[in-house]
Amino acid sequence: MKHAQLGQGTVEFILLMVLGIALFMGAMKILKSNDVVGAVTTNPWGVFSGMIECGVWQPCGISKPVANMHPSNRPLSFKPAGQP
Repeated sequence: MKHAQLGQGTVEFILLMVLGIALFMGAMKILKSNDVVGAVTTNPWGVFSGMIECGVWQPCGISKPVANMHPSNRPLSFKPAGQP
């Protein structure tokens, strides 16, 4: 009886492995067809590159040059006009 149970465990393990691989392949196919990874990695990059390259939360930099966006080129003050 013990040998039969060992064979049943092996068969169940193989079936679970096949099911797991099939689910993984299906999920990857859906993610590739909807371009989810590309949207997650490239869409927010414009805002981040703006902060990294220009110091503002707007798209700018090499791919989208905007004049005088860096804080060192803008007139900024610790005491804005009209503040006590």
